[in-house]
Amino acid sequence: LLTNFGSYNSGVSLEGNATITQSRCRRRDEPDGVLLVADGTFNLSGQPCNFTRQIKLAHDGCCIQGEDMIKAEHGHDETGIREICFAISETSQCYLSTDKQSVLIVTSQQQGWRFRIFGMDISVELASITTQRHPSPMMRHMIFCRRSNIQRQSDFRAIWQLVLEDLE
Repeated sequence: LLTNFGSYNSGVSLEGNATITQSRCRRRDEPDGVLLVADGTFNLSGQPCNFTRQIKLAHDGCCIQGEDMIKAEHGHDETGIREICFAISETSQCYLSTDKQSVLIVTSQQQGWRFRIFGMDISVELASITTQRHPSPMMRHMIFCRRSNIQRQSDFRAIWQLVLEDLE
């Protein structure tokens, strides 16, 4: 969930250095799908914050819903959240909709997934990234989601979804 700005990994972009101090992951079966929750605390440039990521997977595999939240602990007024970004597989293609409200992700198996995030501006960029597994640079689409308002806020919340879409 967390990444320093500019590292081109999926996660929330932060101003400053983040150190996770504790985290936990849970899974819960629900009637309409599976809920995965990761939460914990981290220090951002010495400021304590809490994070939660919830991902709900529908039983039919056609819908993934997510929510990312970061809150500054009491007495602190700023998390420094710039944006949230999603790194897309290097074998997939991304197409920003004409209204810039969603992104169509087409996988190498020709599956279409419609990505939406609510209350944020979306852009798609091609980035050269390296990972521990792939030390040689590779090109990868990144979906950047930025707060629509420019006012800084203490809490960050992003609600997003991926829905399988018929490409025909």
